Formats: sequence, structure tokens, C-alpha cells
Amino acid sequence: MLIWFLVPNANAENNQEVDTYAGIRVAEIEAFGSMYPQSHVQGWYTHVSNGLVFIYIAPDALAATAWYEKQLETHKWRQPKNIEGIGDNAAAVEDKLVVARYKNLGILSWSNENASHWITFTEAQTIKGTPEFPEPPVIEALDNERYKIKHTGVQVQYFGGTIDPKNPEYFIVPPSRLVVWDELGRSTEQYFSGIHPVPPPEIPENEPESNR
Repeated sequence: MLIWFLVPNANAENNQEVDTYAGIRVAEIEAFGSMYPQSHVQGWYTHVSNGLVFIYIAPDALAATAWYEKQLETHKWRQPKNIEGIGDNAAAVEDKLVVARYKNLGILSWSNENASHWITFTEAQTIKGTPEFPEPPVIEALDNERYKIKHTGVQVQYFGGTIDPKNPEYFIVPPSRLVVWDELGRSTEQYFSGIHPVPPPEIPENEPESNR
């Protein structure tokens, strides 16, 4: 579930001397719809005129490569073929499904046609620079056994917990995990025990990614 907040614009600038990707201003791109978060390790997606674009702003190239390989595994039944000329790695099913990695940026385009166009278009809109992810969220204990989430993002996903039926800005049971998203499509994940931040649990290698 998502809770929406408005915050001032982040102060990120293009830096052509840096070959990594800091993020993308989704709200300023007319060809994109709204940002729909998936998960901290999957990124988010948006609607375009003839399909969908999935975007992952990773902390580094290693994480983006893991994302890329996961997409190939998910779509292996479609038999994607490696292609040249797009990013550091790219594969396609005709020109209807294209997945690519540029440094720490992962993009998947699923369209009726010209999927590769949305790959190169998205990369061109992305801000070059070192990615700076949102500050970890905090759960604040209030009076009357209520709890409030404090964060600096534009969206927050929560897992577990119980929202106060009298005021949806508060919880009566704090969530166990929060994912905060900023306006550049970057996320920070934090687990909690009560109101106290804790490290993420160890997950078996064969655990489905959807459970993470």
C-alpha cells in the first residue's frame, strides 16, 4: 500500500563527467505516466503510449547486473536474444520486449512495437551522477499508542502494521518494513522491530524475490 506526500524538488543536476545514473524525474517527462513502485530490488514501472517501461536505479553496476539477469530468467521462456548497440548488456524478443543495463541503470520495455525506442528514450532522460538514496524512514511513537512514519520521500510503501481507522496518517500497530521512494525513482528500505530499526532478515537463496 502507498501513502503519498509532497516534498520540495531534490537538488540533483546533470553531470556529464560522471557515467553513472543518479535518477530520473518521472513527473517532468510528458511521455511517462505515474510512477508505480514494485519493490526495493525490482524498481518501479510507468505507462507509455504503447506499453510499459520498468526502471531500476541501482546503487551500483553489480546490483543492476543482478536485476538484468533476473529479468532474463523471468522471460527466458520468450527466448530473448542478445543484441548490440544498447547499453552495456541488452536482450530482446523481436522489438516488443527489450531489457537493458547501462552501468547502474536497468530498463525493461514491453510494447506493442518499437520497445527499443523506450529503452533509449528513458536512458536519455536519466540524470547522470552518483545516486543518493533517501534517508531511512523513522517510526515515531506518539501518545495514545499511535505511531507516525517520518521520511523525506514522495511515496512510502509499508508492510505489516495497522493504520488508525480514525486517522490514516497514523498507525496503531507499527509496520515491520518500510520502503521510501524519492522523486528521482530511488528507494531506501528499512526493517523494524516495533519502532526500532533492525537489519534485514537473512533470506534463503531459493526464496522467491516477490517475498523480499
